Amino acid sequence: MVKNIYIESKEDKLQIKSINKADCIIRDDAKVVAQQLSDKLTYKASVIAKVFGNPSICMTGGLDSRMSLAAYLKAGAKPTLSFAVSNTQIASPEQKDIEIIRVFSEKFSLKDNIYDCDTRFPEKEWNKYLSKYGFLNIWGAAEDVMSFFENMPEALCTCGYGGELFRNVNLTENRVDDITIDELVDEYYMRFGKAKLEKYNELRQHIKEKLVKIAIQYNLDYEHLKPEDISCFFMENRAVADSITMNFLNCLRYSNMLLMESDIVECSRIPNREMNGAKFMLRILNDLYPAILEVPVFSHHQLLRYDSKKMVLYSGLDAKRPLLLIRMKDIYKRFSTILKPVRNLYKFFENKGRGLVPKVDKVLVKEEKSPIFEE
Repeated sequence: MVKNIYIESKEDKLQIKSINKADCIIRDDAKVVAQQLSDKLTYKASVIAKVFGNPSICMTGGLDSRMSLAAYLKAGAKPTLSFAVSNTQIASPEQKDIEIIRVFSEKFSLKDNIYDCDTRFPEKEWNKYLSKYGFLNIWGAAEDVMSFFENMPEALCTCGYGGELFRNVNLTENRVDDITIDELVDEYYMRFGKAKLEKYNELRQHIKEKLVKIAIQYNLDYEHLKPEDISCFFMENRAVADSITMNFLNCLRYSNMLLMESDIVECSRIPNREMNGAKFMLRILNDLYPAILEVPVFSHHQLLRYDSKKMVLYSGLDAKRPLLLIRMKDIYKRFSTILKPVRNLYKFFENKGRGLVPKVDKVLVKEEKSPIFEE
């Protein structure tokens, strides 16, 4: 979906269709909608995988990219899980994303591609990529990142863009009263800008005018916005920001935003109470591929675990258990590799003392298997 139009594939034909934003209504039955979304996502993922083969998914330990992964797994695909270890706070080596991606890889027998990259401002490469592609987006066109996307073996690359439409933000979490357009501007769009921007007031007024126009398009009372109405503004944000990223990725290889397809997005407006605690997204994931929720979630610098009976995420020591197990397994593997020659030498002298040394150059010792990671 890009702004007011989308492309529909039907009966082997592509059609450009317009979007009537006033028809984007609130759907009451979250359980039914979640199942419909699950079916649509599975179908779309199966078509994409059939045409382009197994995709590469830019993964994190959170929920958004997990939606894409669940859809492709349900469709029978085997995506490659990609993650950049960079010199930024978001993707630094100490984050739990890497460990969770390895759990995904182990649990679902998937390839992972965890790569190191320097994402500092690319002074030398800036003009190079600007002249090559015409515009820049991905991490400012850092050389390492561009090289990764240009040379990845998979034909199609995707991300978790659009997942924000299926869960609440701080402004709407557990909210029941109305929200004014000024509150939306100050508490969401401009919450970090006042102390940093010289022309704060001018920018704030510009954003407010843009939001008023969006409210009118969706027939919303912008002085008395319901918490459910806020998703309409987010749809506009995502249609612009994520489409730019996808178009840039399409300069490098094929790309598709599974969660931003028009008939997916139009199902994202449900009662706010169903969005609290990411409940709606958890419901969709549970319908898509329940096993994917057995892996811990790392979101907003917090490690969380899913309670399938209550359908909630919780934190605490128990949430860390699967990651502790995978760490133990990695340590075991490393020590097994180091100690293997020692075991062979011990076996050699043990057999020699018994007169059982075989007349061969190498001592064959059955390799011990590492413990299997289980949830």
